[in-house]
Order: sequence, then structure tokens, then C-alpha cells
Amino acid sequence: MAGVFLVRYSVMEQAAEAQAQAATYTGKIERVRQEAVLVPGTLGKILPSEEIVTGFADATEATRVSLAALQQTCEALSETLEMVKGHFSQVDEAVADHFNQMLGA
Repeated sequence: MAGVFLVRYSVMEQAAEAQAQAATYTGKIERVRQEAVLVPGTLGKILPSEEIVTGFADATEATRVSLAALQQTCEALSETLEMVKGHFSQVDEAVADHFNQMLGA
């Protein structure tokens, strides 16, 4: 029975020692935290909500303008490709007609 008490006492001593170490460590962390100082402006400027909303609106408008310009460019390219396609078709027909004439068809 004495062995059981010694084991329990040893466990209690270890737990008390661990608690004391944790308390010391926590105290060190608290001191470091209290000594920490942020230099003014370190975190940057926090904008008022109106500026944030305006910034997003401006970015959205700029994106809309860019997309509209891109759409016009794509439409112009599409028209140009249709013209080239039509020209190739005409050339193909002319070549086919020429060969048919040569064959006497």
C-alpha cells in the first residue's frame, strides 16, 4: 500500500512541477506581449468604407470598359475571319471551275 501512495505522490509532484513551469512560461509570454510595440502605420491605412466601395465600383467600371473593348475586337475579328472564309471559298470555286474547264466539263 505504501508503494501506491509513493506513486500517487510522485505523480502529484510531477503535475505540480509541470503546472509551475506552465505558469512561468505563461508569465514570460505575457511580459513579451506587454513589451511588444507596434510602430504607428505598421498595419497600413484602414480606408473608410466609402473609399472601399468607390474603389470596387471604379475597378468594376474599368473591367466593364475593358470587356466591352475586348468584345468589339472579337466581333471585328469574327467579321474579318468571315471575309477571309468567303474569299477562300471564292478562290476554291474559281480553281474548281478552271480545272473543270481544262477537263472540258
